[in-house]
Amino acid sequence: MKNKKKLFEFLTIFTAVVGTMVGAGIYVKNDNINGHVLGNVQNPILAIILWAIMAVVLLFTIIVFLEIASSTKKDGHGTLANWVNKFLNRRVASAVSIFFTFVYLPMNYAFFSTLIIQYLMDAAHVTLTQNQSFILYLTAPAIFILGLGAINAYARNIGKHIQIFGTFFKFIPLFLVFIAFIVPDKTWGVLLGTNQDPGTGNSWSTSFENIDGVKVLSGFAPILFAFNGFIYAANMQSETENKDVVAKGILFGVIFTGAFYVLIALALFLGSKNGSVVSFFEYLFSGFKNVETVDPTTKSVAILLSNLILVSVSFLGVNSYNLTGTNNIYTDSQTGILWSNSKFIKRAHSGMFQSLLGLIYLFIWIPISISSGKKPGYMLDQMSNFGAVISFTIYTLLVVLAMINRKTQKVEVDKIKNGVFWVSSIISTLMLVFIIGFQFYDYFSSSEMIKPIMAGIVIGLIVIIWTINEILLWKKPINLEKIIKAKNEYEQKESIIKKRKLKEVV
Repeated sequence: MKNKKKLFEFLTIFTAVVGTMVGAGIYVKNDNINGHVLGNVQNPILAIILWAIMAVVLLFTIIVFLEIASSTKKDGHGTLANWVNKFLNRRVASAVSIFFTFVYLPMNYAFFSTLIIQYLMDAAHVTLTQNQSFILYLTAPAIFILGLGAINAYARNIGKHIQIFGTFFKFIPLFLVFIAFIVPDKTWGVLLGTNQDPGTGNSWSTSFENIDGVKVLSGFAPILFAFNGFIYAANMQSETENKDVVAKGILFGVIFTGAFYVLIALALFLGSKNGSVVSFFEYLFSGFKNVETVDPTTKSVAILLSNLILVSVSFLGVNSYNLTGTNNIYTDSQTGILWSNSKFIKRAHSGMFQSLLGLIYLFIWIPISISSGKKPGYMLDQMSNFGAVISFTIYTLLVVLAMINRKTQKVEVDKIKNGVFWVSSIISTLMLVFIIGFQFYDYFSSSEMIKPIMAGIVIGLIVIIWTINEILLWKKPINLEKIIKAKNEYEQKESIIKKRKLKEVV
């Protein structure tokens, strides 16, 4: 029974990592649209190299995070904010918590729920008027956000089972992409054939003659988004009995995802006309022939199937962010990072509050995107890229703090081997500082006004909410003893109720 529980917890963490990462990027941001990987670097070979580089950097980073995560094995409050609190101080930790709680996670609730509807419309070949778009994209995504929010707040085991079975299920059709390794077509794939996307008109080349540093580094922005989310599963440490499975689940999830991303990127560039899953399935259903001559019905089936796959990927993205995000306010309020008026905030209430924040992002940015003549999720797409840059800045900060902790011994941790730690931490720090530094420069110096505007909004939100949080903490400091007492009383009542229910069943 204990081993089954441990396996279930490991699979929950593993699939939360994979479910958050796979689909969040390579299936959504690998193609030739501006701001996506191929669209930015304009070279599929370079794009694959960047995927591989980021996978290696992330592997070194997660090795350091194994040591960082061990600092909260006893109290179970394994959030990025609490780690910053332990290794640095409360004020910076509050800023981290506010970013994830009030900005990044609810932003992604809205973004992925929007993608669900977008792919459903593409699958059904439905073109909406502007008024129809307003109605549909402001109602259906809201239902997904609130529905999955309620499931993960009040029936978490259901949310965990959805994530476990959904993650494994969605890989069945996605593995079909590997067929491209067997039947590459010189007249079709990005790598061997075409060098122009008929949909966007954007072109690319496999030559490195026109490659410059700006193109190389700009390709990392959507890749950062794709790899982001690997550590959010640590938020579930507070509800995991076997604390050691958290680090193992995250490690194996990252290794699997990194290898999978590189292989899928290569397969998509061999078997699609623009690096997208939809284009690959057109190629597959055409019998690996020129899609321009394929039967219209066959092409429709390809578009239908591929978009339904993307629907499932986006659905699991919303569920994964809901599943892990539910713990943010719950844990950070108990450590004095977020002001709560010294009240114990239940996990369910924490989850529903973040879902409501997701609705705010939905109701603000969807109308702006549609009114601008863009896809409904366009503004959230741009914002999510910069949000990923902020996330990796926090990861880098923690790696640096872990190195400092080796000298100061401020925080008690389970140390990994000395050589492995220093090699991993130095390489990950140097690479991440280089990559992230350019992303900040690119966002605030870009001629595309959308970039500095969205970056400014993200930073502005963090500063405003952080200031409010600091004022509240100054006026009325948190009484942690009162919160812990209320939590213990609540858990005792819940335990009694569970025992009564168990007796009634018996």
